[in-house]
Amino acid sequence: MAKPVSDSPTSAVSVIMSAYNSAGYLREAIASVLAQDFKDFEFIIINDGSTDATGDILQEFAAQDSRIKVIPQENQGLTNALIHGCNLARGRFIARQDADDLSHPERFRKQLAWLEEKDSRVLCGSWADKIDANGTYLRKLKPACQHQRLRELLYFRNDFTHTSIMFRRTAYEKAGGYRPWFRYSQDYDLWCRFSELGEVGNLPEALVSFREHSGGVSSAQAYEQKRYAAMAAAIYYARNKFSVELHLGENLEELKFTPDAICNQQIRDRFQTVLDFGLLQVLPERVKTSRLSLWARSFQIPDWGERLRLWSVLLLGKGLQRRLAAILKRS
Repeated sequence: MAKPVSDSPTSAVSVIMSAYNSAGYLREAIASVLAQDFKDFEFIIINDGSTDATGDILQEFAAQDSRIKVIPQENQGLTNALIHGCNLARGRFIARQDADDLSHPERFRKQLAWLEEKDSRVLCGSWADKIDANGTYLRKLKPACQHQRLRELLYFRNDFTHTSIMFRRTAYEKAGGYRPWFRYSQDYDLWCRFSELGEVGNLPEALVSFREHSGGVSSAQAYEQKRYAAMAAAIYYARNKFSVELHLGENLEELKFTPDAICNQQIRDRFQTVLDFGLLQVLPERVKTSRLSLWARSFQIPDWGERLRLWSVLLLGKGLQRRLAAILKRS
């Protein structure tokens, strides 16, 4: 069988997949990419230290299609695998594809057309069909589509489906790429920074199938994912509302300010202004009163690191009273 080749020495799109013990759904996922009606892409697959048949499956596909480049590495986790893959990308655009999900045949063509329509557009996702382990349709995921609405929602949640994303490589590099200290929610943190560089959006049609199965995120991982997501939101909030840049240290508990960040009365006043005129428009009506009272009480905490961690909890929106009481007791 002849190997298909890209239409140009540098492909328009670099598809990035990380595969770790993904043998169960890997063939379907790869086949869905190769079945795209847009053909000018390279397909970089990071084998992240798999111990099952993943490696054999990848080599089988690579032998049939020269667009596929298999990169083996010791297990380093999804974030580092994505960093590795994106660093190798040569396409003008980068598309994400998870090893258990499916891309619909028209996906790349439609996302590329949207991005190329305006130079200011930097990131494009889409709606998604949620499927079970057997590929049976469950429901449609319909996230927000317009840039301004997505910008507002990023203060509270990630309204993009990671496996549906395509973005400009130049914007990825300018944003600083995936950040290695985000073991989870690395996409949320990155999309926040993309939204500050140009227009982001979701196409209002399902261009991917997102698989829900028992081999997905465990309950313990889901908890950690929520904690990292809350921190991504808090960092985004501080940067956009206070012009204060925050950084995580080596773990989630270590929060650092940049040297020039001064937490003073002015920042506190600005935060209160945003709370009064901005947050009210975004929070669901049923939680406004209780959450706003907690925001006000948060100023009783003298330590800014503890205060920002509380704000990240508030953004997460669960167990607020109990967590606030614990923090106030320590302060």
